[in-house]
Amino acid sequence: MTTRSPVAPKLHALAAIVDHLGKRAPSGNGHDAWRQVFGQVAILTEAAWALHKMHLARNPVETEAAHVKKITLAAERFDREITVAINRIAKITGDGLASIERRRNAKIHLVADRAYEAEIRAVFRSLSPTKQTEMLNHLTEQGDGPSLAAIIKAPGTLTGMADDHRKKYELAYIARHAPEELAEEKTLLEAQETAFVTTRTAGEVAKAYTDAATLQQITASEKASEETAAAFNRTVGSA
Repeated sequence: MTTRSPVAPKLHALAAIVDHLGKRAPSGNGHDAWRQVFGQVAILTEAAWALHKMHLARNPVETEAAHVKKITLAAERFDREITVAINRIAKITGDGLASIERRRNAKIHLVADRAYEAEIRAVFRSLSPTKQTEMLNHLTEQGDGPSLAAIIKAPGTLTGMADDHRKKYELAYIARHAPEELAEEKTLLEAQETAFVTTRTAGEVAKAYTDAATLQQITASEKASEETAAAFNRTVGSA
C-alpha cells in the first residue's frame, strides 16, 4: 500500500505538539477545560501513531488486499473520530470560556448601577480630558466596577469616549482585578488553536492511509467471489 504524502514528519510533528503543549501546562486551580483539550490532542496523537504501527506490522499470513482493506477501514474510522474530536474541542473551549467569564464577572462587578449611572456620566462629561483620564484611572485602580461601567459600558454618545478607548479601560480593569481569569482565557485559546493544528495534521495522516479506490475494487472482488461461491454451493446442493 502506498501513502499519498510522507507520514513520518506528520507523526513527529504531532508528538512535538504534545510535548510542547504538555510543557506549557498551566499550574494552580482551574484550567479544567485546558486539560480536556490537551487530552484530545494526546488521544489523537496516540491514535495516529497506532494507525501507522498497524500499517507497518502486517500479519505475515495476510494478503496484500486484506491488509489494505484493514488499514483503509481503520483510517476511515480514525478520520471520523477526528471530526468528533473537532466538535468536542470546540464545545470544551466554548464551555470553558463561558465558565471563565462567569467567574471573572463575579470578581470584577463591571456592571453599572442604574440608580447612579446617569449622575456619574454627567460628572464625567463635565471634566476636562485630563481630569477624565484621572477619573478613569482612579476608578480602575480602586476597583469601582459599577462606576467605571457607567462610563465605559455606556454608548459613546453619552460619554464622548471612542469605542477603542472604552475597550482599553475595560481590558485594563480586567487585567488589574481578574488576572487569573485573563491568563486562563489566554492559555485556553492557545490550546484550542494548537488542538486544531493537531486535528488538521491527524487528518492528513488518516488521508495518507486511506485508499478508497483500492478498497472499492477489493470490496467488488469480494462480492463477486462470494456470489460465485454461492452459485457453486447451490449447484452442488441440488445434485
